[in-house]
Amino acid sequence: MDIDDLRIKQAEFEGDRQENKKRNVGLEKKRIRFTKLFPEEKIKSLKIDDYVSGKRNRNSFCNYLETGLRELGEIHGSTAIKFGIYYGIVKKDKTPKYRFKAVHGKTDTQAFEAIKTEITKLLVSARTRNLQAIRGTNLTPMFKGKILSTYFPDIFLNIFSAEHLDYFLVKLGIPFGDSIDVFEKRGLLMAFKNNDVVMRAWTTNEFSNFLYKTFGRPPQDLVQDELKEYLQAEFPHLSKVNPKFLKLNLSDLPEKKQTMDKSRPRKIDFDREQKVNKRLGDRGEEIVLKKEKGWLESIGKGSLVLKVQHVAKVDDTAGFDILSFDENGVEKRIEVKSTRRKYGFASFLISESEYRKSQTMDNYFIYVVFEADTINPKILPVKKPFDLPKSKIRISPVNYRVEMNMVGG
Repeated sequence: MDIDDLRIKQAEFEGDRQENKKRNVGLEKKRIRFTKLFPEEKIKSLKIDDYVSGKRNRNSFCNYLETGLRELGEIHGSTAIKFGIYYGIVKKDKTPKYRFKAVHGKTDTQAFEAIKTEITKLLVSARTRNLQAIRGTNLTPMFKGKILSTYFPDIFLNIFSAEHLDYFLVKLGIPFGDSIDVFEKRGLLMAFKNNDVVMRAWTTNEFSNFLYKTFGRPPQDLVQDELKEYLQAEFPHLSKVNPKFLKLNLSDLPEKKQTMDKSRPRKIDFDREQKVNKRLGDRGEEIVLKKEKGWLESIGKGSLVLKVQHVAKVDDTAGFDILSFDENGVEKRIEVKSTRRKYGFASFLISESEYRKSQTMDNYFIYVVFEADTINPKILPVKKPFDLPKSKIRISPVNYRVEMNMVGG
């Protein structure tokens, strides 16, 4: 994320941060009260009813952590078995009793002792920042994350959903690979916070509040079909994207009358897609820019990489989006059109000015980026598309310019 954009968002959040200072002080007192009720050295001697949920004890370890400290990190939404052991019923057995994961032991007493040992190990590992030992602790990831952020809030972020962590990393423009886990992702976000001159003074809870207040939550899957294409879905980080060039064979192009056949897939309406989500067009340009630079490197033209330009960012009247070079080092001008759809028919708008200027450019291309919202987009380069045989392409005037003189005389 650009530093100026970040500062603007921080400034917009500052009023909310100041307004909630008293509430955050109260939450911190509740957190400290919890750590005093359940200090590390007393975990091993904890009695089972002071630990489990389901016994109507609001101040049990699990109830306090989940509900009493809910505003310091949400872990509701999954069953109580996430704690390793709890007191209650199941669908097939309505008798209340201690229920536990078999991985912890054969009896409730055995399981509870094993869980306390794991919590103690986790706290020791956290104090020494031994990430490998933290991973090896036999507790559920969500429960583990809540314990860590409660006892060590200056080190561990209080966001436990992998989906939410990915979402915020992308929003902030922080690169991350497929192989890293939730602990490393939290670490990346905390490093981002602590390396920023403004946010390093914030508490961890203020930082997580900033993320949710500024960016919201990831778009949910359970929305009406009619709304899905209007969601501002997040794109994978560009560092993870691996675009591939497709090769256009003119003989493979159907006659234009065939494209109107109702038995064929419907045409792609690029203009509508980009009205719904303008960011898709910008994303396509970023993908092409990345691919062009990589391609030049791969053919031994690395010296030209620094000369590749994202023209559309500085001049939207140029008639093209990207200035690059062909294998002979000759400049080529690229107009980019993007879609979420798979490779198929293409239908898009181009302005009269862009069309007219394209006619004056010898090395003019349109790059159609299919599946532009994925990590494996496909790029179809088409050279001088408006010179294709009329049987292969249809160009229709669809816009009119209206000029009115509103001044008399």
